[in-house]
Amino acid sequence: MVRHEHDEGHWAVAVGHDQASGYFISVYDRRLEIEDSTGDDFERLAYSIAPDGTGCYLNAYTGSFGMGQKVSLKTMERLWRMYGAPKNDMDLLRHNLPTQLMMVSRDRTTSSIVVNLFPPGPNNQLVQFL
Repeated sequence: MVRHEHDEGHWAVAVGHDQASGYFISVYDRRLEIEDSTGDDFERLAYSIAPDGTGCYLNAYTGSFGMGQKVSLKTMERLWRMYGAPKNDMDLLRHNLPTQLMMVSRDRTTSSIVVNLFPPGPNNQLVQFL
C-alpha cells in the first residue's frame, strides 16, 4: 500500500494506491474529529458526516472496492489536483505506476519506510529504507 498524507491547518488529505482500492483519496477536516464523547448536537452532526468520528468527509477510489465512491482515473486525478497532492504522487497517478510504500503517523513521530513494490525497471527503483 502506498499512502501519503499532508496537512494544512485543520485539513488533512491522504492519497495513495493499493491492490484492492486502486488509487484513493481521503479528505479530513480535523475540526470535526470526535475526541471525547458528549452526546451533544455537534457530536451527532460530526458522526453524520464521518461515522467513525475522524472528520473524513470525502473518500473515493478507482479499484475493485474501497471506502467511499468509486470514480474514474480522470476524476481521481482531478480530486488529487484539487486537494493539493504532491507532484510525485500526481506523477504516479498519471503513469499508473505504484512504486512505493510509505507509512506516516498522524503526529509525524514515526519513521517512514519506502519499499519498492515492483521489480526494478525503467520507471521503478530498488528497495530503499529511509
